[in-house]
Amino acid sequence: MTTGFVNRASSGPPPLRVLLLRLDQSVASEAGQRGVELTDVERPGGPGGGVELVAQLVAVHRLPLDSWPAGQTGAVPSPHVHRAAFAELDPLTAYRLWALRSAVFVVEQQCVYADLDGRDVHQATVHLWVEEAGAPTSYLRILDEGDHVRIGRVVTDVRYRGQGLAAVVMSEALEVVWGRRTELHAQAHLRAWYEGFGFAACGEEFLDDGILHVPMRRDG
Repeated sequence: MTTGFVNRASSGPPPLRVLLLRLDQSVASEAGQRGVELTDVERPGGPGGGVELVAQLVAVHRLPLDSWPAGQTGAVPSPHVHRAAFAELDPLTAYRLWALRSAVFVVEQQCVYADLDGRDVHQATVHLWVEEAGAPTSYLRILDEGDHVRIGRVVTDVRYRGQGLAAVVMSEALEVVWGRRTELHAQAHLRAWYEGFGFAACGEEFLDDGILHVPMRRDG
């Protein structure tokens, strides 16, 4: 597949022990700063292993998820992330991806808007998703806008939220766009989540279809 995106060569992540130490010592404090109260499942060493924060550390340091030793960070999710251009999507997969987007953005969030905006079919657009039993559970798309790329349509099936799936897909997206300025319009209540991946606000908040958003960017 030719998409205009290339994965960078590894420049060598920080030693694993450094990341593990930061995880063990900082999950609670980082969550506290974000106003998030960790459940027993999300605490370091718990069944969930703080999966969202783990995935964010992975994204920041470019460390593959399968490099985390079992038993040291808890159960870190490592589902396969599918990657395809529109022409590579089979009809059923495409239908299921659009259905997931519509179920969340149009029905759940009660926004009547044209989700199918014509940009999904562009040759340079990249679709990323994870799935369960053939059904997509979390998804996003990457648009090539010339001097930068744009991540959008970040969505997770309501039945699978809280498992770190969006973080896994976002981590993969940042590998795909490595080295390029990346922009997105985040729903305002998710600003801190995107900041965990290195994004920073680059403009004033605005309303889009009745939902407060904030423009954010990540340089390289």
